[in-house]
Amino acid sequence: MAAAAAAAALSGCVVPPTPYQAASEAPRGSLGYRSVKVEDALVRVEFQGNARTALRVVQAYTLYRAAEIAKEEHAPAFSILEGSFDRQILEGTDTLSRADGAGFEAEDVAVSHPGRGDGPADSVVNLESAPIVRTRSYGMPSPPPRPVYVPTYIYMPATPIVLPQRSLLIRLLPAVPAGAEDRVFVTQKVLDQLGPRIIRPGKK
Repeated sequence: MAAAAAAAALSGCVVPPTPYQAASEAPRGSLGYRSVKVEDALVRVEFQGNARTALRVVQAYTLYRAAEIAKEEHAPAFSILEGSFDRQILEGTDTLSRADGAGFEAEDVAVSHPGRGDGPADSVVNLESAPIVRTRSYGMPSPPPRPVYVPTYIYMPATPIVLPQRSLLIRLLPAVPAGAEDRVFVTQKVLDQLGPRIIRPGKK
């Protein structure tokens, strides 16, 4: 009963992954995409998500923003000069909104172990698979298992969370190259492949 109450209280505090948005339009002006023109045809594009945003989503949003900039500048293609990217993201069909292991789900509840020197100070357990702890006794039958204690406060990690971020330096191209190049992307193709999968503020 106490575990269910803790999960209910925690579920209202779960933050969704960062949607596709300009950082300047975000509540604190930091999460989302930003860009700066380095030279006439060189643009630095970045996207930063919160701790619940999957890295693959951050990669996709950064590439999509690069394609938007290329279209605004009437460039039919662009190449990535700096920054890594997984082309397999373009081949997917799923909606780009899921979180990865960086955040905590609603059914995950923090368990604190203050003063313990044999392991981390804190841990997170899933209410559906909470471990059963047996107390140890000598010369006596083992007592029935007791459920792990679940506190009612929200877990606060002891170390800072590194937010997922991707930065790309792109060159806007005046034409689509004749040969296939691994780091060259056709602007409209990227927009067509990622556009329907992008999650914007207020969209589910």
